[in-house]
Amino acid sequence: MEEMPVLHTKWCGKHWIHLDEVASTNDYLKQGDFADGTAVIADRQTAGKGRQGKSWSEAPVGQAMYLSVLFHSMKISDMGLLPLLCGLATARSLGAAARIKWPNDVLLGEKKVCGILTEAVTDFESGNIEFAVVGIGLNIFEAADGYPDSLKGIAGGIYENREAAGELDRSRLAAEIVNALLEETRELRLPQEYIEHNLVPGREICISDGDKIRRAKALEICPDGRLKVEEADGSLSVLSYGEVSIII
Repeated sequence: MEEMPVLHTKWCGKHWIHLDEVASTNDYLKQGDFADGTAVIADRQTAGKGRQGKSWSEAPVGQAMYLSVLFHSMKISDMGLLPLLCGLATARSLGAAARIKWPNDVLLGEKKVCGILTEAVTDFESGNIEFAVVGIGLNIFEAADGYPDSLKGIAGGIYENREAAGELDRSRLAAEIVNALLEETRELRLPQEYIEHNLVPGREICISDGDKIRRAKALEICPDGRLKVEEADGSLSVLSYGEVSIII
């Protein structure tokens, strides 16, 4: 383990592990015995996963960066806000042009450049969280042969191509994300900045919940991070989770 560069913290990211290839950075942390705040960065991930059990397709070396951070200090009550704060931390590290699509997809322009998965391991006897893992998959650039058909028009990278990405210092970028994440998790409250950077409130949306898809209008993001919507029949409901797409 080495010390992460340019970190402003004595614990989060104090230890980090750089892997050329791994099945899943989240699983790597979940299956080991690591100190609080340990960060894992991988250049390639072969068996990653997204929200709702979706697989996260592998990408050629260098096309994406995979970062996971371990938290021993989370409570069950923290887990609702943690994914949103991760989205904000990542967006902040990418600059003013980055936007968030509830709950935590990060977009540049109209393209999704980052997906985030938070997982918790629970002690079934006590019901308390043993630890939580935050996984961030960030597209650096689009491969020459493009994204799979299922992602065309949806996925993008923070650079247009490999040449534009140049000699990107992935460790420095990861450190910036961890710095922002630490800042956002100090108080575990939803900042106004998250709402200001969010594309969803006021828009017509499709909500995917398992095999069910329905239309609604997004009204506002609540202080606890849930999304208040007006259903097609005019009733109001509040979403704690779910895949949301904006209707153009």
